[in-house]
Amino acid sequence: MTIYDLYEPFRNELQRMALQTALASIWSYQRLAAASGQIKLPVSINGSIAEFHIWELHTLCREVLLNASGSENTLSTSSGMIRMIDHIRRISQGISERTVNSGDDALNALHTLGHQQVRWQYSRDEARLFRAYHIYSDHELAPIFRQATGISVRDIAVCIERCMHGSEGAAVQQCIAATRHNQLSASLHRV
Repeated sequence: MTIYDLYEPFRNELQRMALQTALASIWSYQRLAAASGQIKLPVSINGSIAEFHIWELHTLCREVLLNASGSENTLSTSSGMIRMIDHIRRISQGISERTVNSGDDALNALHTLGHQQVRWQYSRDEARLFRAYHIYSDHELAPIFRQATGISVRDIAVCIERCMHGSEGAAVQQCIAATRHNQLSASLHRV
């Protein structure tokens, strides 16, 4: 089975996006997620709302990381974000139409969906953060992470730990201030 015809329009639009602005937009949308993993965006002045799920946002994030190489800021508007989420849904629907031909096929598809979605029903993120910490701490990835974010993997892990075990707003502000101070101190020591 080939799905290139389903994926190509999505990929082409992704390639026109600027990587950093797209990731920043995804991060800002993720902050709107309810505990249920659902994100609601106002679509128009008449009060209509578009809903999507955090796993769709993470799928979009993965695809942005793999494909974004342009200069457009598609995700800066809710209509741009909704258009990209609709691409993901269209591709998923198309794959289902091409592959689910029996009850067994449907059960296999449900198994895949379960792995994609159930992890978001558990609100504790320690396991995911622990995994990400170990991946980005790799001796080859850590310098790239630091260059892209301006903060070390260890420092961001400390910030996250403070957020998870303290009052979020105050902990984040303290962590950012301390990190900036440490970066300033480190840069002064290099001079």
